[in-house]
Amino acid sequence: MAPYVGLIRGMSFEEKQVVVAFIVDSMEEQEPKDNAEIIRKKYRRLQVSPELRRLRGCIKLTDDELKDERTQYLLNR
Repeated sequence: MAPYVGLIRGMSFEEKQVVVAFIVDSMEEQEPKDNAEIIRKKYRRLQVSPELRRLRGCIKLTDDELKDERTQYLLNR
C-alpha cells in the first residue's frame, strides 16, 4: 500500500468512492465459473454464416464431437 498512500491522500471523496466500488466489484467477480458457462458467454453473440448453416446435416461427427457443447451450440443455431 505504501506506493499508493500519496495518491490516495490527493484524491477527493468521490474519487475514493469510485476506487472502493471498483475493488468491491472486482472481488465479487472472483467466483469460479464452470467451463460450460464460460463457453455459453463466449458463443452467445456468435454469428453463424449462411454457408455453415447450409452445411448442417452434411457432416459426420463422432459421439464425442456430438456431446461437445460448442458443437451442439453450432448445430442448434
